[in-house]
Amino acid sequence: AAQPPLSIFYQLLQFRDQRRKGGGMEAIAATLSEQDMRDIAAHYSAQTPPSPHTGGDAIKISQGQQIAQQQYCSSCHGAQLQGQKHVPRLSGQSTEYFVTQLRNLRSGARADMDGTMASAARSLTDDEIEAMAAYARSLP
Repeated sequence: AAQPPLSIFYQLLQFRDQRRKGGGMEAIAATLSEQDMRDIAAHYSAQTPPSPHTGGDAIKISQGQQIAQQQYCSSCHGAQLQGQKHVPRLSGQSTEYFVTQLRNLRSGARADMDGTMASAARSLTDDEIEAMAAYARSLP
């Protein structure tokens, strides 16, 4: 919900073209036309964004914020990690999903459009990824 439409569209393209795998999305995306993908992207981008998680571990959230600043996450994902253009929204994202995707980018199990995220994730430890996930989940 509330992802930038272009981000959703590009993810669907990656699933359709077998450049991204997971959750059976490859089979679903294989049947979609580009117009279908644009329509799906418009629908989901118009949904209400997830609510921020309140009451999380304040120390972990603060660490995650520091790491996100050091990694310049806001330069692509926006000031509040809300996403923009083809770059996905991270704010409010499920911790489990965030951690899984960043670990997959780090390991090379998941490719991204231009390699930027894979490169950024390579230096992150599991603890840093978990702290960043807590921070992103805390954002509106």
